[in-house]
Amino acid sequence: MIGKLLFCQSISLWRKAFAILLTFAIFQAELSAQTRRNKAYVASGGQITILKNFDFGVDGSLSAIIRTDRELPYGVVNFAANIHSVNGGDKAHVDGYVRKFGSANLLFPVGNKGFYGPFSATADGTTGAYFRQNPSDASYRASSKDQTIGPVNLKEFWDIDGKNKTKISLTWDADSKVDTLVDQLSKLTIIGWKNGMWVTIPSKVDSISILKKRSDLQSGSITTADAIAPNDFEVYTLAGKADPPIVIDSPLTNLTVYPNPASEVLKLAQEKTAKPFKKETLRITDILGRDRTDAVYWIKDDLHIGNLIRGMYIISFQDQSGKSISSKFLVAR
Repeated sequence: MIGKLLFCQSISLWRKAFAILLTFAIFQAELSAQTRRNKAYVASGGQITILKNFDFGVDGSLSAIIRTDRELPYGVVNFAANIHSVNGGDKAHVDGYVRKFGSANLLFPVGNKGFYGPFSATADGTTGAYFRQNPSDASYRASSKDQTIGPVNLKEFWDIDGKNKTKISLTWDADSKVDTLVDQLSKLTIIGWKNGMWVTIPSKVDSISILKKRSDLQSGSITTADAIAPNDFEVYTLAGKADPPIVIDSPLTNLTVYPNPASEVLKLAQEKTAKPFKKETLRITDILGRDRTDAVYWIKDDLHIGNLIRGMYIISFQDQSGKSISSKFLVAR
C-alpha cells in the first residue's frame, strides 16, 4: 500500500513538473510569436523571465520588439542565469528595462525608438535600459561636466542600475556619430552623471567589440577599466576626452584656455603674478576673420559660447599694459 502511495506521489510530482515545463514551453513559444508580431509588452511593475536562450531572428531583421513600461515601477524582462540573447538589432530588441541574474556576462539586448543600443555587464541583478534621447533633454546637461571631458554624446544614454560591482561595456554605431566627438578612438571615454555633473569613468575601447566586430569610429564598444557599482552614477553615455589645456606664454601674461574643444563654456585662467586681461577688450573671430564677439557673453569669469556654431575660433584680448595676446579654440558638440 505504501509502495503504491509513493508510486502515485511520484507520478503526481512528475506530472506537475511536466506541466510546468509544458507551460514554460507554451509561454516561450507565445512570447516568441508575440515579439514577431511586435505585440509583447510588460506593464509597469510587471516582469517576465526568459529561461532559455532567446533568438530575436537573423541579425535582428525580424520585427521582434518586447516593450516594457519605462515609468517607475518599470516593467522588466529578466534573463535567468547563464541565459543569453542573440541576433538583436534595430528591429529586434527589448525597448525598456532588462535585468540579469547570475554572474555570467550578458549582452543586454536593449533599444529605443527603432535604434539598437546594447550594453554588457556581469554582476547579478544588474538592470538597464537604453534611451535614444539627448541627455540634456532629460536634465543631464551636456555643459555640466568636469574639465577632463570634451564633447558629450547628444544622441543617447543608458540608465544602468545595480549594487554589485561589474565592468560595463557600452556600444555605438554609425547613428551615434562618435566621429563628431573624437577623431581617434583613444580619445573616447565613458562618462557618468554624478552629483549634478558628468564625470569621466576610466575606460578603454575594445579592439574587438562585444558585438564581435572590430571597433572603429562607425561602430564598436568601450569598457570601464575597473568594476564599478552601477548605482554610483545615475546614467551613462560616451564623450570625447578634453585636449590638454592650451598654455599661452608671454613676458606679461600666462593664460590657460580650457576645455578645448569646448561646447558651452570656455574658461580662462591666469597665474596670480600675471597682469589681468581686460574683459572689455576680448574679441572672438572665426577662421575667416569674421567678428563673432557679440555671440558670446560673460557670467562671472566664465565665457559662454553656446551661440557659436561648430568650428575653429580665435580669442584675443589685451592685458592692463596694452599687450595683445590670442589663441585658437574649437567649438565641438
